[in-house]
Amino acid sequence: MFVLEKITSSVYGVDNPPIDWADISLLVPHEAIRREMTRMCLSINKLNESRGEAWQVVYFCEWFTDQFAAMVHEHHDNEEVIYFPWIATKVELPDKKLSEGHKELIAQIRRFVIYAKRLLRKKEKAAPKSSRSCRS
Repeated sequence: MFVLEKITSSVYGVDNPPIDWADISLLVPHEAIRREMTRMCLSINKLNESRGEAWQVVYFCEWFTDQFAAMVHEHHDNEEVIYFPWIATKVELPDKKLSEGHKELIAQIRRFVIYAKRLLRKKEKAAPKSSRSCRS
């Protein structure tokens, strides 16, 4: 199901492959998020190197704020409300709450959403009147 050499997880991989549905259920959303974050970093680097065109920056900021950040928040909210409490009924959890790992990631995403929205506002202010109506 997975190409073990390409798994980005620090838990599962060639030496510790996923063995059942429970392992896979943890891998699927987290692999997707990590892969998108890797691609996002590559996109940012490309925009920085080439001093990306305005439309590229706008599309990237819109994708990040409207799609990616929303998806990651929804995923983590679901883990907090549904998945972690369910796990707690099956096994004894360590004293450290499972969600501790989310805090720094969510803080980084929030900081970038603020930055991206500022960029979008600047672009909107600089746009000619005729193109402003194209933005929803």
